[in-house]
Amino acid sequence: MTTTVSTMDDNNQPPALLETDQPGILSLRLFGIEMFSRNLMLTASESQEILSIKDKNISELEESVNKLKAELKSQMMKQQNTSRKSKKIQQNLDTSEKQKASLSKQNNQMAQENRTLSGRNESLNRHHQSLGKTLHLRETKIVELNTRMKSLLDKNNQLAIESKDTQNQATIKTEAAISKLETQKQYLLEIFNQRNSPAAMQLLQKRIGAPLGSETVHKCETLLPETCRSASIQSHQQSVATMKVSAAILAKENQPASLSQDACSFGEIDGVLKFAVADGVSTSSRQSEWAQRLVRACVTADEELNDRFTLAQQRHEIDGPNLGKLVDPASAWAWETQLEQASHATLLIGNLAPNGTLHMRRQGDTWAAVKSGEEKEWQIVFNPSPVNGTKAITSQAPLTFEESSDITNVSKVMVMTDGVASSNTAFLDKLWECVTSGKEGVLEDFVVNGRKTGDFENDDVTVVAMKREANHHK
Repeated sequence: MTTTVSTMDDNNQPPALLETDQPGILSLRLFGIEMFSRNLMLTASESQEILSIKDKNISELEESVNKLKAELKSQMMKQQNTSRKSKKIQQNLDTSEKQKASLSKQNNQMAQENRTLSGRNESLNRHHQSLGKTLHLRETKIVELNTRMKSLLDKNNQLAIESKDTQNQATIKTEAAISKLETQKQYLLEIFNQRNSPAAMQLLQKRIGAPLGSETVHKCETLLPETCRSASIQSHQQSVATMKVSAAILAKENQPASLSQDACSFGEIDGVLKFAVADGVSTSSRQSEWAQRLVRACVTADEELNDRFTLAQQRHEIDGPNLGKLVDPASAWAWETQLEQASHATLLIGNLAPNGTLHMRRQGDTWAAVKSGEEKEWQIVFNPSPVNGTKAITSQAPLTFEESSDITNVSKVMVMTDGVASSNTAFLDKLWECVTSGKEGVLEDFVVNGRKTGDFENDDVTVVAMKREANHHK
């Protein structure tokens, strides 16, 4: 007899038979077998054999059943274990699904947070970049501020140094100004003390650059040139001791006559016309001043001439240091070095009496021409020297004259410095006319043109023209 036992399918599910009561089925099968065996009519041996087989089969069947039971029990236990494991696995799967869902949710949240963080990170990056730019700008600004601060500090230090220097300079300038004021005070005092000295006034005009005047202050003054006048020519006309005197002085070209190194003077002494003409030697010192002292000293009585000359020498020596105080400090050293040097000037002096008697003396190359009576030609009394460096009157030696002349019945006299270079009668007539005419510009034009022709040297020119009023010849 074959018994079939069902097992679990591939899905590990037990067959449907296992869900019924297994002992009941076996009992039914055994009941059927007994019924079948009763209906058979067998022999005793067969029956015994059959029974024996039956018992054996039953035993085998029972053994198989027991095995099946054992297997079934084992299978059931395994199934139970498997079910439990399946449930547990299912539970684990459910838990895993829940965890997966939870993790997915968390992952989504984390993704969202990550996106949020990423956005924040981008924002932070942009903010960081902005802060970086701002920081760079601030660092640049700080560098600029540091540079400016350093520059300001350096400038402040420089200003402090300059301020100190300025203060020192201001102190020096203040002290210099005080010293200058004191010097000016002394200078003004010297000017006041020497206010009557023409030489002092001439130095004052040079020192301060004072504007030169255009008009003669003293019309009756008998000394030319007058100091501090701007005119290129100075002239003077005056009647003296019944004689008409006309004098004129021109300096070198383009210079005012007041700067001339010539000088002339005239006046009446005891009814006689006294006159003097001097030409300062350019190579000596204080020549203009010495020329003026000479002509002033010589317009005097004969018996007083030597005393007045000596007094002029003394005054010239004394005034040297005093006048030095009026000289520009820049050239004061040159003045001081010249104080010990002698001053030189050529000199011609004379006197003309109303009766026409003329007496003259000369030292140097100042010269003279005369007309006597009705003569029309000029007579040269003292010729101009053809050689430079002729003898002159010095401020450190006695007064001496190497040449003299006495002429009677003189009607006209012209005394001239060596700036007049021609002794031609026609030229001298024209010169007399220009000097005595009194017309403005006539003599000056004559000299300017004569310098081109050689009739005049480019030197100082002094002319003194004297005419007896009783004589009517020109």
